[in-house]
Order: sequence, then C-alpha cells, then structure tokens
Amino acid sequence: MQAITRRTVLLLVLLVLSIVLLFVYEYVDRVAVRTWVIDAGSDAPLPEMADAELAVPWLAERASFGIAFSGGGTRSASASLGELRALNELGWLDRARYISSNSGGSWITVPYTYLPLSVDEDRFLGEYVPPSQLSDGNLAPTTVDELAMGTAIHNAGTASEIFELRRGDEAYSDIVASIFLEPFGLHDSEKFFTFHKAARDSAVAANGELGATDFQIVERERPYLVVTGVMIGQQMSTDPNEYYPVDMTPLYTGIRGRFELDKDGETVVVGGGYIESFGYDSYEPQRRPADGRSTVRLTGRLSRGDRPFDDRYRFTLSDVMGASSAAPLITLSRNYIPNAMFPEFRHWSVDRDAINHSGDRVRRKSDEFQHGDGADMDNLALTPLLVRKTENIIVFINSEEVFRKPATGCGDIDEEHLTDDVISYFRETGVLIHNIVFDDENGLAKICGAFDARQAAGKPLVYCQPYDVVANERHGITPYETNICWAHMDRSRNWIGQLDVTAGDLVRQLIAGEGSFSNFPHYLTFAEQGVALIDLNRERVIALSNFAAWMVFDSAAYIADSLSGAELPVRED
Repeated sequence: MQAITRRTVLLLVLLVLSIVLLFVYEYVDRVAVRTWVIDAGSDAPLPEMADAELAVPWLAERASFGIAFSGGGTRSASASLGELRALNELGWLDRARYISSNSGGSWITVPYTYLPLSVDEDRFLGEYVPPSQLSDGNLAPTTVDELAMGTAIHNAGTASEIFELRRGDEAYSDIVASIFLEPFGLHDSEKFFTFHKAARDSAVAANGELGATDFQIVERERPYLVVTGVMIGQQMSTDPNEYYPVDMTPLYTGIRGRFELDKDGETVVVGGGYIESFGYDSYEPQRRPADGRSTVRLTGRLSRGDRPFDDRYRFTLSDVMGASSAAPLITLSRNYIPNAMFPEFRHWSVDRDAINHSGDRVRRKSDEFQHGDGADMDNLALTPLLVRKTENIIVFINSEEVFRKPATGCGDIDEEHLTDDVISYFRETGVLIHNIVFDDENGLAKICGAFDARQAAGKPLVYCQPYDVVANERHGITPYETNICWAHMDRSRNWIGQLDVTAGDLVRQLIAGEGSFSNFPHYLTFAEQGVALIDLNRERVIALSNFAAWMVFDSAAYIADSLSGAELPVRED
C-alpha cells in the first residue's frame, strides 16, 4: 500500500511539473507572422516587390527577367550548376529578378541563393572548361574541393541513407540537406529562414523571443527564389485533382488559389494566399490578426528551456529542398504504401474571414498534409514566373528524355517525342491536367520545328518565342504577354566535335557515348548508378555541368536578342 502511495505521489508530482512547464514556456512556441490573402484573379504585386515593410530594394531595379531550373535529381543538379556557372560569368544573374526551381534544380538554387559570404562563389560554382580543353585530368581530378557544389553532387546519397528513418517525416529532408547544404554551413535545423536583413529585423521586432541568430538570410544581392512543391489533399491520393501547387519562398510560403476539398466528411479550405515562411507548418490562429500579424502556434513540442522552439519542427531550408524533391512520395501513394519519411506539414487557409462566414461543414482547424515533388504539377517551374508576370524567361529543361521529331512531322508531336512537362502547358497530358497557360494550337509544332532544325545543325536546342499567357485558376495566373526561351538539354554534335580524342580514355568514352557516358547527357533521375540512388560519379558531373554551361554560352547572343527587354550583356569572344 505504501509503495502504491509513493508511486501515486510521484506521478502526481510529475503531472504537476509537466503542467507548470507547459504554462511557463507556452508563450515561446508561438510566433506572430504576416499573412497575405490573394483574391481570385488578382494582379496585385507580391511582397518582395510591393510590401512596404518587406519589399526587396534591388529587385525593383532589375528588369522583369526570370530563370527556371527544372527538376531531375542529380542530372538536373549537375546541369543547373553548369547553367548557373555560365549565367554568372555572363553577368545575367545580376540582371535577373527571379529564379524558380523544382526538385534537383532546387538542390542547386537554394544553396546558391543562401551561400554565405565566407564561401567563395567561384569555388562553389566551379571553373568552366571549354570542350576543347576537357581531358582525363579535369574529368577525374586527383584533388577534391569540398566547397565546390560539384563535389556535393557526386557525393550524393546511397540506398542506405535514403531509407534512414531517424527523423520520421523529416528523414528525407534531413538527408538531402546533409548532402547539399551541410558542406556550405547551411544545414541548421534550429534556424528559420527569410530573405534580407529588413525582413529578419521585422520578424525579430514582432517576436520578442526571437533574435537575429534564429534566421538564415541571403547575404548577397540574389534574384528572388521561388521553389515549387505540391500539397496532396488526401493521404495516399493519386488523383491529380487533389494536387495543389505550393510556392516556397524566402519571405512567404503557401498556395495562391483558394480551394475546397472533402476530408473525413467535412469541407477543408486550403490556400487563399501566403504566410511568412517561418510560420508555415503551424496551427491556425485563434484570434483576429493584430497590426497585420496573426499569432500561430508551431507544431513543435518544447524540448529545451534555453531555446524558443523545438528545432525538429521549424520550417527550414532543408524542408523546402526535401518537399520540392520528394518524388518517391507519389510512387508510394500509387502503390498504397504509407509515408514514413517524406515531408508532411500543417496547413491552414489564410483567408480566415471566408472560412468564418462559411457553413457548419467547413473545418476551421489546420490539417497535416503530405508535401511532394513539384514535378507532379510543374517540373519545369515555369508557372511561378508566370504568376509574377515575368516578361522575359529562360526555361532550362534538364530532362532525361531525348527530343525526337515525329516521323510524320511536327504536327503530330506527343510525349514520345518531347517531354510532357512542355506539352502540358499547351494541352492536358497524363496526370498533368492543370498546367495549360498557352492557347496556341501551333505552339508545340513551332518548338518541335525549331528544335529539329537546331538538332540537325548540331546546335543546342534553344528556341525563343513571345506568348500570350491565358488565365489558369489552379496556379493563380492571369493573362499577360511574355517572351520565353526554351533550353532543352540534348547531346550536341558541335560540342562533341570540339572534344580532343587524344585527351585520354575518359574523353574518348565521352565522344563515343560509352562507359560512364553511355547515357550522356540524359542520365536517369534515380538509380543511374544502381544502389547509389541519387548519385553520379565525378566524371559525369563534371562533363554534364560543363556541357550545360557551353549550351548557355553558345546560345547567349540568340537569347539576349530574343529577350531584349532584359538587356542582357553578351561577351565578345
């Protein structure tokens, strides 16, 4: 009896202490954040351009010019690295207002955007090697620069790392970040992120428990970054009507359009605008916004009294990269395999007035949703630039698919000849049913004809054309006019022809398309090297990144002339 009494007393003491701790530290798991409700069909500029408190001053000084980097695992990461290398050398990145990216493209653009001043930019991007100078010595160097992004790519994950479950639904994001962020001092799960100093200072001023060291910020005057992802309306869903495009940006994250879905017999409202990114993955606010800010409770549980929040549940750069590249999530859903390692975040509609005035069947609380690869809607990351009415755009199509002109002519172009990622902007294809933004019945045939002519001439597949953009409710796009240069990665006879056959065995294999280069440049997104699921060896990364850079240099005059509004300089050589 005495033992039972002691145990009961101990349990009561522990319970009381737990309750006391909850009340003592309750205030530190809440943040005051800005939200922006976006009305349907709105043309209003977004916070990075127009918000009185958060607008980024150098963006307004730049032309309406954006660059989109497609998904595609380490193939796209390698190509995107080379494309950034060339764009940087040309001086075009300093002219760009926006960079958008998805999946493997985001593995490069996120660390590039947030690269600390302590890391040399030229080391990160690596040196461009023209095809005539490629040799076994620079394809397989004997020394390794740990601060080169190419090193991070060819050190990418193996099967054992991919299936590590130590952090539940954050496992995949943690692994991706350890590969692509950690070498540059950016993998910090205790830090939120925002864009510039003014935004960080604004957040700190509104949240007394936060300090400047709680945020990662962009230390150089970079283009504004938009990373694409998809929120899945129902667990295990394979219905594309239940996929919603998510913009993850330094200042804000969310779904632009407002949508209703049925969940457990109730109507759930999602989207309707954006929330400051450090408040994403939170519970809905309990009070009406004060001074333009909503106070929200983060999903984390408290773990240390000396830190404001449990680091596991902060919305971090690793979460952005993990969500954008969580391609296996849809595969799991299609095979009815429960998710155990891919991102899930709490989401609530920022349009609280509409919800509060809705019927009894509308759920007013936040829900946890799976977040997956942007490729399940827009692998090329073009739509975020169209949302922002960007007038001059380069789209890098770093695809594993080879372009082939149909035997019956370009009028019969389909998914066997050109990636469905491009086709989906002109007509529905497969599960890509929400991407139509061009009402041009000859648009695909024009792209096909131009690519065919350049392929026959041994040139990079680059084609530029003005377009009338039509409204797209799913993505929140309104009509306007733009100019787009499509740059489709494809083996080029002119580049191969400049390689020196006497430069070594690896170069000879590259010319012949043998050995490590048998699938060059269209390496598989997954398992190109077997159990090393997202890995590429060093010579593949180096060859592909330099090839992609050459594509940009070789096409620079044509692109600059076609995107005249961007006033892009062209080097004289």
